[in-house]
Amino acid sequence: MREGQREQAGGALWNRSRNAANDGPIHEAGGIPPLVKLARWGTEGQKGWAARALENLALNDVNKVAIGEAELAMSGTEGQDNAAGALLASQ
Repeated sequence: MREGQREQAGGALWNRSRNAANDGPIHEAGGIPPLVKLARWGTEGQKGWAARALENLALNDVNKVAIGEAELAMSGTEGQDNAAGALLASQ
């Protein structure tokens, strides 16, 4: 997938994430880990779309945990400590 396509995908997921009815389907389709990856390592545009989508998805507690888990899977030790703290704080 090219950079422009990744940015468009992030924008499309942000658009879908604005409707709470899409929270479950985005999570179930495996959309959260790619968004976390884009938010961390994407271009500025990709990071922006991904961060806005994750912000919307994090309003759902199940998604909040999935976001933390995706962050843990992609992080080193420091990132794991930060993500673990965020998960504990959210419960």
